[in-house]
Amino acid sequence: MAEPNTTDELADECVLFSSYLVGKKPNQYIIEKYKKAHEGLNLLPENRFDKVLIGLANRNSFLTRLSDTYCQIFFKKSLLRKKLTLLLGILESSASTYQNFEKANGSALPILFIRLFWILFLFILTAIVSILLLLPLQLFTKTIPGFQKKRF
Repeated sequence: MAEPNTTDELADECVLFSSYLVGKKPNQYIIEKYKKAHEGLNLLPENRFDKVLIGLANRNSFLTRLSDTYCQIFFKKSLLRKKLTLLLGILESSASTYQNFEKANGSALPILFIRLFWILFLFILTAIVSILLLLPLQLFTKTIPGFQKKRF
């Protein structure tokens, strides 16, 4: 899948990324703000691997998670991270989703540690899978001359 450039593709991307970030679909206001932000910002792939990551992330939430996890570790300035951060800001300031960021979890300390351990376990597992799948892709795109110099 190519970099989304039509408003319908950006709307689909917003729905998928929002589901990944907060577990629910965005309302029309969030979708419109996401599309409007793309008009004013230069959110284009810097290299071939950026384009590959966006294409993967736009397929389903599992691949979004894998791509995001990989970028958290190895590719912090990726286009995917920029797009997710942009949407996170929109979601955090939206009346329909801000409560996802402000709610406190009043669990007992042992339950908190169990949850943290579970989140860490899932992150490590996802990181291993993402490294196995995406590191070869990243290395492949770097070995082909001209891929890092072109704007896609």
